[in-house]
Amino acid sequence: MTKELKERVVNVVKGGLIYNQFSQEEFEQIKEFFESATPKIKPLPQLVDSQTAMSALQCDKHRLNYFLNKGLIKRVKFGHRKIMIDHDSLYRFMTYGI
Repeated sequence: MTKELKERVVNVVKGGLIYNQFSQEEFEQIKEFFESATPKIKPLPQLVDSQTAMSALQCDKHRLNYFLNKGLIKRVKFGHRKIMIDHDSLYRFMTYGI
């Protein structure tokens, strides 16, 4: 259910509250139901390319590949050659180290 549709339903229920079709408690229960029924969507991870990661780490591609192969930084592969690095993983590695 989209946010716009949810707001429209709440407005209709508010109208019912004005004309004494719902009590205030029933209105609060309906509002709470719609707020809890909305699914939580996880944001997609931010990805950076290998050039950006190398400049942030101030290292060459061999050192970056070493970190990736050891699993210290997470990577995402697109096809056979394209590699993108997870921004959160890179930030965590730069902040806390090995």
